[in-house]
Amino acid sequence: MLVFFGIFGAIAFLQWKDRRWIHKRFKPGDILIMSFGVTFYGCEMDAGRLSQQMGMLALLPYGLLYRARFLGKEFKISGDVIRAVY
Repeated sequence: MLVFFGIFGAIAFLQWKDRRWIHKRFKPGDILIMSFGVTFYGCEMDAGRLSQQMGMLALLPYGLLYRARFLGKEFKISGDVIRAVY
């Protein structure tokens, strides 16, 4: 039971940290949707095998933002290339 609360607490802390980062960077009205625990498998142009990174995804009025949780990498996709969001 203690392990369950430890894992739950770690997940809650990481989400709080990600949420705090996004709220410091953007105005509250700019954030349409946030999703945590998103897996990113790398870019096609990266050499070598695919890497797997966990992070968060934010939908903004002008595009998408992905931020890796531990590496701090950020990827931005501008809104003019997004065709649909479901």
